[in-house]
Amino acid sequence: MRAAGYNYEIIHASPEGGLEGFKHQLQTQPCDGVLIGGGVASDPTLSYFMEQIIDATHTVAPQAKIMFYNHAVDPRTTVNNWFK
Repeated sequence: MRAAGYNYEIIHASPEGGLEGFKHQLQTQPCDGVLIGGGVASDPTLSYFMEQIIDATHTVAPQAKIMFYNHAVDPRTTVNNWFK
């Protein structure tokens, strides 16, 4: 992704740990987009957590695009499709 010109930070969050670290990252380092990983996006039991991530992104970084990672597609393709 960096070779393609994208700067990114990987932030690990869990329903048990909450989203305070994620929110802090969005507040201190504004971003153009948030890519929700397939471990969350493809797991129906985590749909409530995905909604919390989406809500936090809309609240803290309303300008950020929200993308969902599909394991069948290279993440660069997902990002490129949103930022053409």
